[in-house]
Amino acid sequence: MKLENFSDEELRRVTSGIKAAWEYRRTHMVEFFKPYKKQQEFFDLGATKPERLFQAGNQLYGKTTAGAVETAYHLTGRYPKNWAGKRWDCPVRGWACGESMGWTRDQAQSRLCGPHTTAFDRNAVDWGTGFIPKECLIDRTLSHGVQNAFDSITVRHITGGDSYLGFKGYEQGRNKFQGASLDFVWPDECPPSDIYSEILARLGATNGIVYTTFTPMLGATAVTDRFWNDDSPQALKDRGVIKVGLSDVEGKTQDEIDREVSKYELHEMQARLNGEIMMGEGAIFEGINEAMLSFPAIELSKVPIWWRKIWGIDFGIGHPFAAVLLGHDPDRDIIFVMHEYKIADSLPQHHIAAMRSVAPEPPVAWPPDGASREKSSGEELYQFYRERKGQPGMRMRNTYATLPQGGYSTSAGITEILTRMRQGKFMVFDTCQKWFHEFRSYHRKNGLIVKINDDLLSATRQGVMDIRYAKEVPLGPMPGGFHPRDRLSRVPDLDPFTNQPI
Repeated sequence: MKLENFSDEELRRVTSGIKAAWEYRRTHMVEFFKPYKKQQEFFDLGATKPERLFQAGNQLYGKTTAGAVETAYHLTGRYPKNWAGKRWDCPVRGWACGESMGWTRDQAQSRLCGPHTTAFDRNAVDWGTGFIPKECLIDRTLSHGVQNAFDSITVRHITGGDSYLGFKGYEQGRNKFQGASLDFVWPDECPPSDIYSEILARLGATNGIVYTTFTPMLGATAVTDRFWNDDSPQALKDRGVIKVGLSDVEGKTQDEIDREVSKYELHEMQARLNGEIMMGEGAIFEGINEAMLSFPAIELSKVPIWWRKIWGIDFGIGHPFAAVLLGHDPDRDIIFVMHEYKIADSLPQHHIAAMRSVAPEPPVAWPPDGASREKSSGEELYQFYRERKGQPGMRMRNTYATLPQGGYSTSAGITEILTRMRQGKFMVFDTCQKWFHEFRSYHRKNGLIVKINDDLLSATRQGVMDIRYAKEVPLGPMPGGFHPRDRLSRVPDLDPFTNQPI
């Protein structure tokens, strides 16, 4: 029907209806939000994991949006019908945090309440155009020192009570994160470890939750290490990570993605685009990617017997103990990382048992700090791992690992590994995912190697430096009490590149 066929009153009603619908959508954004797959996985994880991390690249990935949407759900109690994550049926108390109060204002506050330019005027046209419905925004207090920043907001809950949300900046220091008892905390960007500890303390009395959203531009930190490298039973039970990269982006054109790619420096690219931990000024193994190293894993029982084997270990003085089992194919001069083991807060006898269950026969290469004396016994550390009368142990080398030409410096060991990588003479079984995680984050800062989360790589370096001492020995304990050497006649000859009998 043509417009001229409508009366003025009919046109006014239609126009009024369209304006009302548009205004409703602007002030009830959360009702029209549709999560993409990774956001939904992050939300759902809240039902079982009190600590969650949404680790993603910049701009294309909706990590801050995911944090803001979940915060709006908890504050209002207006959960969608299909909500499978954590929920409360009463008003709640929480915090939204960021690097600074200015950051928190521009990110969390604006996503929840609308543009911060409306902070002083609740009648402004853009007030209530964030993810908290306009009619639920009851009151706000202003922060001192940062223009238009909120100190807190009061939000009407669906039950009729009021929820509270405070805004915090990491720059305020640890003491500003003390004292409160909260139901949830949303840190947007990676917090310092001392502040994250205070956040956890605020949740203890309520069995609350923390959901962190960030791009890991700070590199490996105590917080990233908490999520990625703690394999304790409690950590596996309570913590979960959703990592989002370019391949997970939905609804973006290739031109949009290409524009994002073109913005960043090479050393930033994996962090900003794929949510990988930032590599500082430069990756240690520059120019090497996982695809160049990853090798389809061979079952250890089927590893060719002529490969020479050696363990490399890092004792874990003040950090996790780590061990890698290396195999050296002498025909091709290729070193393979075949097995990894990494654990914190454990004793030498536990390490020995774990290594012997895989391969008790290979010699063990160890770092110079193993020659230091243990205070209570006066015995050198590496001696605790040796075979002793009546006690199982490992075949520890008599001295710490060195290169053939002498020397044991970190840079010399890394150079040897990097050279092999570039020549195609260093491969890693694709089952060694912790090794690859360390590889991704291994970087320099201010010209120096960042010594965080490098335990398996350090163990690898010891083994590579001592690879000339690797031995043709079988792998794994035999069932029924057979000695591992009894396997010699039963291991088939396999081509390591096809995993087929020769």
